[in-house]
Amino acid sequence: MDSNPKNLYLVIDVGNTNITLGIYQNDNLQKIFRKPTELTLNSVDIADFIKQSLNSVHQSLNQIKSAI
Repeated sequence: MDSNPKNLYLVIDVGNTNITLGIYQNDNLQKIFRKPTELTLNSVDIADFIKQSLNSVHQSLNQIKSAI
């Protein structure tokens, strides 16, 4: 992924089986991440998953223009 992206978007799907994140740059899907949905997950766990996923592609939360 570009180190200085424009229009970086985060798409989140919390399902019964997985939490799936999609990172889009403009209209192009750059990366997908999945984590099994577990009853013991809390908001801190999910926030850590998002941060770790972004860090793995050299991005950070402050680079996200919007999320859905």
